[in-house]
Amino acid sequence: AWLAGLTAVAAGAADIMENIAILLAVNANGMGALTIRHFGWWKWMLVFVTMFLESSVFFAWSSLPTTGRILSLLVGGGFIGVALLGIQSLLLNCDAFLERDTVWLFVVFLPLLIFSVWRFAHSLRHAPAPHH
Repeated sequence: AWLAGLTAVAAGAADIMENIAILLAVNANGMGALTIRHFGWWKWMLVFVTMFLESSVFFAWSSLPTTGRILSLLVGGGFIGVALLGIQSLLLNCDAFLERDTVWLFVVFLPLLIFSVWRFAHSLRHAPAPHH
């Protein structure tokens, strides 16, 4: 979990650097598209690596009831699938594939949202009764 946290923070830092590079390029301060692309490449690589690392959390959640277990496996599988596709697209330097993978990145968040709502509702149903 710590490594995933570090890669997520690094992805955020790369995103900020990419945004700064874009602003400098728009202002024509001599920064070219190559520098922007470099920061963008690292940002996306770190995003996909973070997803890959975080997928293990969902596979390790064996204490859940059947519904939660199925949802967690869907989320974990989606995270691994998108992560591997994204890393492959970056290594192949294929922008068309990367665009596709970023769409799948957002699609995989739907099962994550469903899982999160289920988890919250499940925790409310099984919360200990308040003492009076």
